[in-house]
Amino acid sequence: MHLTSQHIPELAGLKFQQRMQVIKQAVNLLSVPRKIVLNVLKLVILAHFFSVLARFEGWLLLPYLFLAGMIYPLVTNPVTYYLTRHKMAEARALVEE
Repeated sequence: MHLTSQHIPELAGLKFQQRMQVIKQAVNLLSVPRKIVLNVLKLVILAHFFSVLARFEGWLLLPYLFLAGMIYPLVTNPVTYYLTRHKMAEARALVEE
């Protein structure tokens, strides 16, 4: 599993914006069941964050909200990369056209 898009072999040599376009295109190329799995996994992760955050009140919540906001992409992006890995080459070809 890749933690950042820089380490994905199919995206080698692309700038950040280009990598994001390819990843977006790869998500669009996913079949409906895979998109559902991807979105449900992200929802489960997000629900877990909110269930943990619900325990805090007032100003004490702010640092944890900030931390959750920083951690969420670190957890969900590798899931997206993993589920779209088989479409990356096709997506790159479409973006480069």
